[in-house]
Amino acid sequence: REDVVLGFANVADYAATHNWELQCRMHWTHELPRPGEWRGDGIIAYAGISRSMRPARRRLLALVRRAEVPVVETQELGNFLGAPKVFVPSEAIGRMAAEYFLGLSFRHFGFVTFDENPLEQRRRLGFQRTVELGGGKFHALTPRSLARRIARLPKPMALLAVNDPNALEVLLRCRDAGFRVPEEFAIIGVDDTEIICDLAAVPLTSINCNFEQQGYEAAALLDRLMAGRRPPATPILIPPRGVTVRRSTDTVAIPDLGTARMLRFLRDHYRERRGIQQIARELGVSLRRVHGHFRRHV
Repeated sequence: REDVVLGFANVADYAATHNWELQCRMHWTHELPRPGEWRGDGIIAYAGISRSMRPARRRLLALVRRAEVPVVETQELGNFLGAPKVFVPSEAIGRMAAEYFLGLSFRHFGFVTFDENPLEQRRRLGFQRTVELGGGKFHALTPRSLARRIARLPKPMALLAVNDPNALEVLLRCRDAGFRVPEEFAIIGVDDTEIICDLAAVPLTSINCNFEQQGYEAAALLDRLMAGRRPPATPILIPPRGVTVRRSTDTVAIPDLGTARMLRFLRDHYRERRGIQQIARELGVSLRRVHGHFRRHV
């Protein structure tokens, strides 16, 4: 999983300063050692979030239990090993996205649900609660309902998806339908996966979940357990780091596309010496209309 990969760098940092030998081949090959092959001192495990007990998970749980060593789990949901946990709360991620959008003056918000898994539900719940507490209007959407309703949805609208690949899919659907991002639909993803976010047709804003800190804290907790310390009574919660702002949300919510285009133009060219008449000509609108729109909306 993406969060496992992102967090591993800081597990490695901790290991390097504490004389650990990390064995992570199974993460890349998905092949577990046979009984008796692996003799380690501790395990950091991600057992997934699904409630179904698939063969791969059964083999993983059997390996961990057979090892009889201290264990730290990094998934939020599911208590598969009875081990202490270190995780980033999903509701906090949804809440952070909503607070960011509310700060841009949006009044209409949508969460696009792709899978209805428990993690997605929690991120949506955190987003929805914060939106409604802030006086916004929440819209529950799916890829199908977004395509069907996109022309009738109120604009501008702020959209969140559970992760960056899904947010990229939302972005493409909005653009393919002829709508502007971010002026009509501002879109935010989760995980801050740079190769996805930076290379999108409109670079994608994303929540940095702080997986690096999660990895470091998981390693530090495992170190304490291997030293014989007692496990914490409650999970260690890692707050998301913040919003990495890119073009897909680089706007202020204004219910008029012409004014939004003007603000976008001013922000893109603020270093240049341009008179208001020149700006009006370049946008193809009259000077009277520029004045009227700004007086009304700004």
